[in-house]
Amino acid sequence: MSSMYTQRCCYAVSLPQVCKLKQALATLYAALQELSAQRNDVRRQVDVAEQQLLKPFEQVQLWLSKAETMITEAANLIEDGPQELKNLCLCGCASKKCMSRYKFGKKEVKMCWG
Repeated sequence: MSSMYTQRCCYAVSLPQVCKLKQALATLYAALQELSAQRNDVRRQVDVAEQQLLKPFEQVQLWLSKAETMITEAANLIEDGPQELKNLCLCGCASKKCMSRYKFGKKEVKMCWG
């Protein structure tokens, strides 16, 4: 009885995070590509400035550091995505491994909303 209750509660909690996982991963991948391109452009500008013996602003260095962290986290989520997709059942709206999906969903939300 308690395992059935836990399973149902788990599905109820994770359902919004599970549905449309493919879409979320595709959106995350597109955002990752855009952020990577922006980071590369900023790095190029910093390199050019440094060649002219200029020092980049601290805000630029901070942005590059945060961008690098987000790129790494997003790449890790995208890498884990196929395994999470394999764990889906009920037409992609429930997970066979509820806690794994719940934790993955929390990481997704953190990436998107900080």
